Amino acid sequence: AVASTLDDGENFLEIGTYNGKTTINCATNLKKNSKIFTIDLPENKKIENIDRQDDYLEYDKKLIINHKRKEKDFRKMENISQIYTDSTKFDFSSVNFSLAFIDGGHDFETVKSDSQNCISHIKKPGIILWHDYDVTNPVGNYLHSISNKYDIKWIEDTRMCILKLV
Repeated sequence: AVASTLDDGENFLEIGTYNGKTTINCATNLKKNSKIFTIDLPENKKIENIDRQDDYLEYDKKLIINHKRKEKDFRKMENISQIYTDSTKFDFSSVNFSLAFIDGGHDFETVKSDSQNCISHIKKPGIILWHDYDVTNPVGNYLHSISNKYDIKWIEDTRMCILKLV
């Protein structure tokens, strides 16, 4: 729903592609000249071959090795650009985006890095959404740590938070 509010030519950045269902849903709802950039770890990597393997939560490790990550099929979607990299090493200034959806690594340092990069590089006005917000997990802990600086709102009856930047 939020993707459909973007103006024509405004882009969407997703961190954490997984199987691509959210990516396809959002890409379908973008206007004609808008694009979704979606970042995910390379599919062919095994957790033991990733530089930051000890930093990942067990939950994330299970997602990284799950075969469903390879089920995405964007061939018919011209407005999707898949980027395979570690988001903590990505140059966010290389993409133009007005909406970000953060659902990659769930450990505190990755959430912090992804959030800071999105806040710093998003085109304003812009919107950032975080998934997997639970009050006592690393996503929630990080969002609480910056809530005195940013007006982050929990979306009632969901596991999501939103920040509107002007």
